[in-house]
Amino acid sequence: MKNLKRIAGLRLIDKVRNEIRKRLGVKPIEQKIKENALRWFEHLMRMDPRSPTRRIWKMGRQKKGGRCRSRRKWNDDIGKYLAGMELD
Repeated sequence: MKNLKRIAGLRLIDKVRNEIRKRLGVKPIEQKIKENALRWFEHLMRMDPRSPTRRIWKMGRQKKGGRCRSRRKWNDDIGKYLAGMELD
């Protein structure tokens, strides 16, 4: 946020929040995470099925996370992202 204020020509003490993002055309962080995950998934799908990275992805996660680890999986997030898209 500090850098966006500098780009917009504002001082750090100015109480301007999300208007800066809209004014400069910066996408929300959630959108950027989603785009990067889908970009990696597309790259993964184009890989040779015998490549180590793709084979490990197909095996899935073998163990559960620890006590403090979240139970979410990357594949679950990708499924949600793809379900939210309008595919032809």
